[in-house]
Amino acid sequence: MDKKTTDAEIKMRYQYSVRVLKTCVDAPDKVKEATEILKELAEGGDVEAQCSLGDYYSEGCYIEPDQAKAAYWYAEAAKRGSIKAAEALTSLYCCRALDGMSPEQASELELEWHKKWFSMLEAKAGKGGIEEAEALMNSYMYQPPTDMEGEQATALARKWYEKWIALLRAKAEKGSVRARKKLADVLYSGDGVPEELLSEFSDEEDDRSLEQSVELYEQLAAQGDAEAYFSLGCAYDYFEAPEEDLKKSFSYFMKAAQMGYAQAYTCLGSAYFQGKGVEKDWVKAREMYQTGAAMGNPFAMLQFANCLKRGTGGEKDYPAARKLYLQLAEHRNDDALYELGDMYLKGLGVEVDLQKAFDCFTKAAKHGNRAAENALNSKKFRDFKR
Repeated sequence: MDKKTTDAEIKMRYQYSVRVLKTCVDAPDKVKEATEILKELAEGGDVEAQCSLGDYYSEGCYIEPDQAKAAYWYAEAAKRGSIKAAEALTSLYCCRALDGMSPEQASELELEWHKKWFSMLEAKAGKGGIEEAEALMNSYMYQPPTDMEGEQATALARKWYEKWIALLRAKAEKGSVRARKKLADVLYSGDGVPEELLSEFSDEEDDRSLEQSVELYEQLAAQGDAEAYFSLGCAYDYFEAPEEDLKKSFSYFMKAAQMGYAQAYTCLGSAYFQGKGVEKDWVKAREMYQTGAAMGNPFAMLQFANCLKRGTGGEKDYPAARKLYLQLAEHRNDDALYELGDMYLKGLGVEVDLQKAFDCFTKAAKHGNRAAENALNSKKFRDFKR
């Protein structure tokens, strides 16, 4: 049997074992078989199997957890370069000390593995690892080594942010559309960047990032990317934007919509509704929301339902509005839940039902809907229990 066949068989056996451990709760024979396969592979040096065994013992899958065995197999995997295993060991020693180990010893081991984990990430990032550079940015911000001061950790997070951007830019310049999209999103909205780190940037740096992101979106749009047209529409639709920019925004949203980008119809509807970049026209706003709703976009569905409920841009249609609100409410949309409650409260297309109104408002309020919270303070609900 040649090496390729052997590697393929090892992969199949590993995947089978992991699948069994995830699904066979009431099949002890299969679980035993799966763990024996993993042990065989792990003892043969298979890193993935070693990590999976570490997870098995750490989480106590169908057995009592055994952190000592988990630590052993994670360490074996880490010796063979597994970043995941080094991170797991950091977490293991952070959360608990092994039998016979003092808290001080556990803390020392946590710090030791923390630094090894970061060192392994840095080695890969230094060789062009984009994901590793991103991981270091987030880890220094949210999970720095225990012996590191906050300012130093923030400075290192900033350093790895810049490295991440440089790596994305290099890959984008080589023609990677995926890298170009990611870079544009990061520069425009800080996608994937910790909020605490974003607050460190100056207004000048923010403006420069916005200009660069627009340039990247324009390159993507020129290649027929509907999402890029939508992002350009968003970039030109900002607080107190001049009419010229709002017109650009509208044209970009229209282009994205013509290419089948459903969310663009919501933005077009809002533009017509408010008269931003185009003459105000509630009939067209309703048409845009309706088109987006028909494409399944939840934002458009909500706005179209509101038009139907209020008679904006056409006739009122309470049954159709209620149907849309119910669809959205199934996905815990707090605005839809509030609107449903309002319909039951006022008897809009339904019989007045204070209990159903109360239930809808309560569910919406649990998701932070302020209007629902205010509605619950009405005297009508004084005797209802939340």
